[in-house]
Amino acid sequence: SRFNEEEAKANVGIIRSFGSFKLFYDYNHDRFGMTLPPALTIVDTKKRFNNYWYQNLYNHLLSSRSKLFLGRQQIDINAAYQNNHRQLISSPQMPADTMVDMDLQTLSYEVKTVFPGKENNSLTIGIQGDFRKNTNSSAPVHIVPDATINDLGFVGL
Repeated sequence: SRFNEEEAKANVGIIRSFGSFKLFYDYNHDRFGMTLPPALTIVDTKKRFNNYWYQNLYNHLLSSRSKLFLGRQQIDINAAYQNNHRQLISSPQMPADTMVDMDLQTLSYEVKTVFPGKENNSLTIGIQGDFRKNTNSSAPVHIVPDATINDLGFVGL
């Protein structure tokens, strides 16, 4: 099958006596050719460039990981935002060129604090959660329904 991939990554961070702060960015753009019977009749060359019958995937991920040190206490703060755009491109002979066109956006977070105890004991408490939103465009096929989900949880150990 045909495939084309592009990727870029970047990160930056700083470490000081009071904490560490790291920021990451990842970008992926993948185009995976499909080996369906309708595609085999259209694609007749050995070239890897996709014109028809392929999945077009874009993914952006921005995340941060931070630690704060307050005396013997430690606070971890992690957050991420991800935007995933997925398309299934068919051919001009089909009723719709773009069969699937959907966006998934996710925001996740976690904040936890570690309180040191006596000897080898410690107490960890925190909160974590995520917000997800899936949206389909006017493409005829909806693999995953439109949805909005908000999760929240508490941690204690």
